[in-house]
Amino acid sequence: YQFIVFVLVFILTMFNKKLNIREKIAFGIYCMLPLVAIILQNAFKGYAIAYLSIIISIEILFFFVNVQKNIQLNEEKEKNKEAQIRIMMSQIQPHFVYNSLSSISTLIPIDPNKAQKALDDFTEYLRHNLSSLTQTNLIPFEDELKHIQTYVSLEKVRFNDRLNVVYDIKADDFDVPALSLQPLVENAVKHGILKKVEGGNLIIKTFETSEA
Repeated sequence: YQFIVFVLVFILTMFNKKLNIREKIAFGIYCMLPLVAIILQNAFKGYAIAYLSIIISIEILFFFVNVQKNIQLNEEKEKNKEAQIRIMMSQIQPHFVYNSLSSISTLIPIDPNKAQKALDDFTEYLRHNLSSLTQTNLIPFEDELKHIQTYVSLEKVRFNDRLNVVYDIKADDFDVPALSLQPLVENAVKHGILKKVEGGNLIIKTFETSEA
């Protein structure tokens, strides 16, 4: 009856479409070793070969399960990296890069010092976005604020007085997720202020309350 049970398990495993090749090999070995051991034990009476083979099979199965688990963890890490890259790329819109470089190029013969400042801001903007790829923890609000200021400085090169930003920072000792606030500021600029011919004011304000 043990022989029949292992044969049935082996057949069901091999025809299970939900299992990949690695899993089928693991379960196949798990079933085949006891089958061979049962045959040998019937041939050599008095030796508990079948029990030993079951123990070995369980160890092999445990090993394959752990290997599969590690492979899945690595795949999840790769997916997370790809997701981080997509997030980063969504923050660096091609039109923003093109417009910023065009503005810098226009400034070079007119005001080299201002062009140099804009180029430094553009470099810092890209650096912060790239560094966020490896940032899994919260970052100080001051760091995110600097990134916002860099973005605003680049936009002011293009729109001058149409974009006026007021910083009313009364609390800065707290942490935020990387690239969590800059997109909000960018949306306010693109879809709010710059939709108006005369432009407008953007107020960035922080404060503390006594509530938890």
